[in-house]
Amino acid sequence: MYANQTVVRGDDLAEVIRAAEILGIGLKIENVMVPDEDGGFTAAWIVTREDEVPLYEEWEGRYEDLEDDEEQLAAVGD
Repeated sequence: MYANQTVVRGDDLAEVIRAAEILGIGLKIENVMVPDEDGGFTAAWIVTREDEVPLYEEWEGRYEDLEDDEEQLAAVGD
């Protein structure tokens, strides 16, 4: 672990992501398995602070070029 990393449990991950968005901090999130109290393993995430804030595009829930892809698939099937 480095100074810019922390382990986050699944219940807290959404809040960490929201806080990073508000503060304008970039994050890299990696899924890992960590030992739990019962002697087994549980999923957790290593969150690393990034210098660059990722840019996300707004997604409306559909692909604009879907019709073109369907036409190409139909031409291949003929």
